[in-house]
Amino acid sequence: MHLYHALIHSHLTYCTTITSITSNSNIDKIAKMQKKAIRIVTLSTYNAHTAPILAQHNLLPYKDMITQAQLHFMHSVHYNYAPPIFTGLWPRNTDRNIEHTLRNAQEYTIPRANYTLFKKTPPYTFPQAWNTAPPSRYHRNPTTFRIQLKHELLEQHLPPTPAPAYIDPHTGTTHHAPPHTAQAPRHTHTQP
Repeated sequence: MHLYHALIHSHLTYCTTITSITSNSNIDKIAKMQKKAIRIVTLSTYNAHTAPILAQHNLLPYKDMITQAQLHFMHSVHYNYAPPIFTGLWPRNTDRNIEHTLRNAQEYTIPRANYTLFKKTPPYTFPQAWNTAPPSRYHRNPTTFRIQLKHELLEQHLPPTPAPAYIDPHTGTTHHAPPHTAQAPRHTHTQP
């Protein structure tokens, strides 16, 4: 994995917030190159599913790396440790002087997009990513936030944990559902 980190990962993480504005076809090309690289480094087959391989090595797919970079930046804006030039760039819904209380008052206002091209720019994508971010965005500490965010993004790609198997003491058969959720057999009563 040292080879992957040295030759591939360092390039993928360089200016990810800037490369996020490129077209979806370019992002897909970069994601495909990441998949090829991880298959080669881990000696996996050419068609192996890469999400579990990346998760096993604590790595994110490229599109999640973009989301991660956007959320790192928005965390610095939200908790006021970004450079001062970004202060007030993204107004919150509370800043719009609406007379009634909104349930999403602390979320950022997403500007109207008349052109599809504008939807790829930071003024649109960054607040959108923050508003839909997982609960880790509420951690004020930047280090705790980064650790928890990566954990939440990785969890999306891990297979679900199967229910533990147990052996029925009466029949000796193995079941995969826990005893308290196993349904008792139904008895049908026939009327004479």
